Amino acid sequence: MGMDLYASSPVARAIWDRANEHFIKSYGFSILDIVRNNPKEVTVHFGGPKGAHIRSNYCSMTYDIARPDGSGGIDTLPLFPSISHESNSHTFRQPNGLLNATQVSRGK
Repeated sequence: MGMDLYASSPVARAIWDRANEHFIKSYGFSILDIVRNNPKEVTVHFGGPKGAHIRSNYCSMTYDIARPDGSGGIDTLPLFPSISHESNSHTFRQPNGLLNATQVSRGK
């Protein structure tokens, strides 16, 4: 998934490094670690001001779904319902590795 280019291309490495910094700052985990190691779980901690900012990012993620009653209405739901403004941490788990988690990968 691009690690050959990371190793051989300064431009690709710079792009990956920039994306990794964004993921760490915004979501509390290293995308490079996931791509390189495909861990089965990663825990994101929400302590302190940086953690509160990361938690807020997760809490702000939503998706829309049509109401099942056929009224044409739309409900907006949290993408991560288990994360609230009181959560201290969240663990992403995927038995086959996080590269297979829909939160990280678009899936197959």
